[in-house]
Amino acid sequence: NTCRAARCGDGFVRPSTEECDDGDGNNSDECVVGNDCKLPFCGDGFVYTGSDPQFVAETCDDGNSMDEDACLSDCTPNVCGDTFLNVGVETCDDGNLTNGDDCDQFCHDERCGNGLTQSFLGEECDDGNKVQEDLCTNICNRATCGDGFVQPGIGEGCDDSNLSNGDGCDQFCVIEECGNGVHQPSNGEECDDGNTSDTGDGCRNNCELPVCGDNLLDAQVGEACDDGNTTNGDGCDASCKVEECGNGVHQPHIGEECDDGNSKNTGDGCRNNCELPVCGDSILDPQFGEECDDGNTAFGDGCHTFCLNEDCTDSDDDGTNLGINGNVRGTTNDGVQSKTDSCRDSSNVEEYFCFEKTFIANGAFFCPSGCLNGKCQ
Repeated sequence: NTCRAARCGDGFVRPSTEECDDGDGNNSDECVVGNDCKLPFCGDGFVYTGSDPQFVAETCDDGNSMDEDACLSDCTPNVCGDTFLNVGVETCDDGNLTNGDDCDQFCHDERCGNGLTQSFLGEECDDGNKVQEDLCTNICNRATCGDGFVQPGIGEGCDDSNLSNGDGCDQFCVIEECGNGVHQPSNGEECDDGNTSDTGDGCRNNCELPVCGDNLLDAQVGEACDDGNTTNGDGCDASCKVEECGNGVHQPHIGEECDDGNSKNTGDGCRNNCELPVCGDSILDPQFGEECDDGNTAFGDGCHTFCLNEDCTDSDDDGTNLGINGNVRGTTNDGVQSKTDSCRDSSNVEEYFCFEKTFIANGAFFCPSGCLNGKCQ
């Protein structure tokens, strides 16, 4: 029997001020305590979720009668296609979800520049601005070389509305100039490394390839000299090699017969003075068939004209016919007059000799009629 002040929500209906009072504090049932114990109705600001058929179930209730917000005046959500514009969310609402009628299926204006890519309008992009130099043009096309707008974002340095070379802006929208690091043959370039180094990197500052004779030394491509021409005989040859014996380059124009670039004087086919080995140069070359080399090509001094030893011996002399019998091998220079006509040395070379002077031939052409007792017949 405690006396308390009457209030909404105490479970007792005061007919003078309350339409109901269920005392449960629930604002979504048949008695809205938050609305001073009134019966629920659309527009009271409380969403009725009860099941009493005398009341209409609500999905929203924003406490007003406006149809331009998220909740319509009939307490249903404002959705695209209901003909009511949801301000701040929709830019149009034509009562349908069809594209191509100026208001698309998402209730957005169908126009380039609204920030929404609407492919059914032919848009490739839409960034919602009026800037031509970004990745999306004002006609809602993706930025491309040749569209007439310079777009640094895709690496363009120029854009002359075409993809032609040779007009100052190439097919990739790069300015046609030497030194930009882009090889542009249409601009007459042989190379372009984009730096200011003139040697050592394979490309000149004028965008030409290094060549022998351009007066710039390029050791990395094998040049040992470069005197600005490709003339031989001036100390630097046509291949930009120093004209000197021993550099490993055969340079006939300076009198070289060979050049093997080493300090070995025998056994490799080239002398240190860049001359070919020959019989009579005082250097023995067995690999070329020399048995001797006494510095001359004279006969009768023990080493004859083809650098073979003069060492004739008679292997079957029976003492008759002045010793001219059978076979003789080698040549002789023992101070005794030769008693035989011819012999073959160990290399099977036929040798003719008279008076101890040895000749080599395929016949007795030094003694046309042959030798007899050391004299020509």
